[in-house]
Amino acid sequence: MRGWALTTAAVSSVLASSCCLLPLAFVSLGLTGAWLGRLRVLQPYSPILIGISLVGLLAAAYNGIPKRPIHRAAFGVIAALTLILLLTPVIAPWFY
Repeated sequence: MRGWALTTAAVSSVLASSCCLLPLAFVSLGLTGAWLGRLRVLQPYSPILIGISLVGLLAAAYNGIPKRPIHRAAFGVIAALTLILLLTPVIAPWFY
């Protein structure tokens, strides 16, 4: 259950931030075009995806993190990246 919860949290946070993070990353890499406007298609679903992501993180934390250092590190990295991806739509407009 723990692995699925972390995977769900990671995937849903990437999808929730795709309206703001992916265009910013593509523009930073020099990829531009009118097709970047189509990435905003998931923006109406962003609150639902954020909720799914937070539930996934809470489910992984509730089930407990094994004592093995690799599992603790994986949870910490995924939790940190998920929180960064979830905060990106809030912070990204300051950079435009």
